[in-house]
Amino acid sequence: MIFDNVILLLGIYHIIEWLRTTILMTVICIGVNFMWVWYITCLNSLYGLAIFIYCHIVYASAAGKSCALNQQTRYEWLMAEIIVFWVSFWVYLFPFFYMRFFKIETVHEYLYAPPEESDEEDEE
Repeated sequence: MIFDNVILLLGIYHIIEWLRTTILMTVICIGVNFMWVWYITCLNSLYGLAIFIYCHIVYASAAGKSCALNQQTRYEWLMAEIIVFWVSFWVYLFPFFYMRFFKIETVHEYLYAPPEESDEEDEE
């Protein structure tokens, strides 16, 4: 019972994130201007951060540790969620930080490269 609420709230967070990813892929691949929806749903990130803090609290609590004996799979699943959260948190939080490791010439080369021409134009 202790883990039910945490698992439910994490599930809601993940479903909303999957929908956000679908919206972003729609914008990128099809070109439909749904970015306003994606920006509005950025509030889900704050919700997710709060839920992961709650997940840490429940996982480390005395009640959570006592439930681990009866609900071993749920306890391990929450540990996997926590590990994946902390590993991916730093990767997705600071993408601009990783660009600092590139030379400025390389960044300009990628940013200002002329668009590639497609093969369809060559065939005509």
